[in-house]
Amino acid sequence: MKIRIGIGLGAAASPDSFAAEVSHLEELGIDSLWLSEMVYGPLVEPFTGMTYALARTARLKVGTGVAVLPGRHPVLVAKQLASLAALAPGRALPVFGLQPARRDERALFPVPPGQRGAVFDESLELLRMMLRQETVSFDGRFFTVDAASIGPQRSRRAAAGRPARRRVAGQPRHARRGPHGTAGHPGSGGGGRP
Repeated sequence: MKIRIGIGLGAAASPDSFAAEVSHLEELGIDSLWLSEMVYGPLVEPFTGMTYALARTARLKVGTGVAVLPGRHPVLVAKQLASLAALAPGRALPVFGLQPARRDERALFPVPPGQRGAVFDESLELLRMMLRQETVSFDGRFFTVDAASIGPQRSRRAAAGRPARRRVAGQPRHARRGPHGTAGHPGSGGGGRP
């Protein structure tokens, strides 16, 4: 059995110490670094931090633990993931959740009232389509795209990953039993195992 160790930096994920921490984790042979979505405060934003850490290292995997999906356009998220997958194959580990842990940050990820779970499900469906198909036309309740394409097949395929690598997190049923959820993320309240 292979044991992998992942680290969440907490307060050490501030810009002042981030570079040194990332280098230290790579030197120690740590498997993965997990970056939290905390808008208010000094922590590095997860997608920016993933990009920086992946560019600075050769082996370290970097994940969002947990990035809020509803309130972000899924085509933009798919493009970010496809780009990261092309630049650092197999090392970007996205984890998505329904809403920020901090109540005061929820307005920063706007969705129609009472629709966060439905937006999450549709976002994840469109995101996966963008990563798996050359061209996507989609007409949903919340998102519509016509003949959209985000890039080369190789980067899209790498970003789509294997089913065991796709993780969603959170308390609501959409994270645990939704049509797209495959696991919870420990520490997220998702109740599942990665």
